[in-house]
Amino acid sequence: HLTNKIMNKKRNIKPGTGIATILLIFVVLAMTIMAALSYVRTWQDDQSLQREYAYKQAYYKADAKAKYICDEIMQLKDVEEISTQNQVDIQFKENIYSFQIKIRSNQVLEVQMDQDGNILEWMTKMKEEM
Repeated sequence: HLTNKIMNKKRNIKPGTGIATILLIFVVLAMTIMAALSYVRTWQDDQSLQREYAYKQAYYKADAKAKYICDEIMQLKDVEEISTQNQVDIQFKENIYSFQIKIRSNQVLEVQMDQDGNILEWMTKMKEEM
């Protein structure tokens, strides 16, 4: 009987602190991974917003410059002087003024306007498209 009691005690091992510790480590590890992924996602969103802000700022600057040049053309009609002042190549062919304003290194705002000041084209284009 004595050996049977010893055998039964060995078989009746109850889960102790070891399982709780392993479970705690797993939970902490999972939360750490989720926090790291959340941080990376937030950083990527921030980078994306900064790029978008920089692009919009560059576009609106080019847009304002193009409007200013159109107004100058309608008031002065001196294309050479306006070209020199604004460092933009303004061309006049077949009663149409056309010029391009750089937005980014690979993108421009292309503008075409007739002699009456009507805008015929106001479009962003990639340099590969031209």
